[in-house]
Amino acid sequence: MLNNDSITYILFIVLVIAIIIAIILMLVKRIFKFFLFILVLFIAYLGYQYIVNSISPMEFINSIKTDISYLAKSAQDYSKIKKSSDRIKTLIDAKDTSEEALQKIQDESVNLHQIKDEMQNMPHSKILEKYHSLYMLNLNRITATSDSMVFLLQGQKSSESLINNLKEKVNNIFDYIKNKTFDFN
Repeated sequence: MLNNDSITYILFIVLVIAIIIAIILMLVKRIFKFFLFILVLFIAYLGYQYIVNSISPMEFINSIKTDISYLAKSAQDYSKIKKSSDRIKTLIDAKDTSEEALQKIQDESVNLHQIKDEMQNMPHSKILEKYHSLYMLNLNRITATSDSMVFLLQGQKSSESLINNLKEKVNNIFDYIKNKTFDFN
């Protein structure tokens, strides 16, 4: 037999379950509206790309895949570039002109050239063309500087003052590139 307390308890449980179901439905409804809004924006952007830039939706989707792989590779290579640059800078700051130091700088310079060659031929879309140009410009600066350092260290006996001058310029360029954030404006 049910008494008033047990009926009240059952009604309370039913009310709590109804409230939980209502909250879940409300959240699902909002999530659905959000995804629908994102889908409408994406379709509008595809339409814009098709009308203005004559890019078909399939080309656009393929360019997104290409750009994602390009950006992932550039981020991965950026850490390698930073490590190589830091190693070169450390050797320069230590004023170590031994054959071993020169060999380490040459090795790092070769690494930088390999990265540059890989990134030069990396496919990307028109959207990333400005980013790619800036990335390659900075990479060209780094490789040219490391090549110059190797060349001058090989001829260190001829002019110690030129080496010191170049060391200062190398440090300035590496500091500039390390602290530089890409500004696309």
